[in-house]
Amino acid sequence: MTYFLQVKDRHNANILIDKAGHIIHIDYGYILGERPNSEMLQSWALGQAPFKLTDEYVDLLDGPNSATFRQFEELFVAGFVAIRKHAGRVLCLLETFASTPAQKAALSAAMQQRLGGPSPPGGAEYFARCLVAESLGNSLTKAYDLYQQRFIGIAA
Repeated sequence: MTYFLQVKDRHNANILIDKAGHIIHIDYGYILGERPNSEMLQSWALGQAPFKLTDEYVDLLDGPNSATFRQFEELFVAGFVAIRKHAGRVLCLLETFASTPAQKAALSAAMQQRLGGPSPPGGAEYFARCLVAESLGNSLTKAYDLYQQRFIGIAA
């Protein structure tokens, strides 16, 4: 869902864990293509990876060649294909966040792009696997995490 909703800026300061061990995402300044008004961050390469897939998360999955990682990828692909099947409903729900016709049109176009268009080259499953591969070890994600750590003091 973070890919479809474009939830960005995921780091330790934006993720909480409750007493039961559930992960709670906070700070949605980067969602649905919106960004805070910082000019530096506007020009930064934040969000160039389809979604944040850090080395630490991949390590938790026992590495990119593990059965656990393959299971993660299969679940991502299955979720992607399921959302494509219901794209109209998902878009209708997301359009409730748009306050103008222009925002609604932009949201619709962005969602179509994230879905790979009406008929992604190689098919939806191939497109989803490419999203995982592009996110895996993404150098721009690593650069942004380094920026967060060095200049803001947030460990990613």
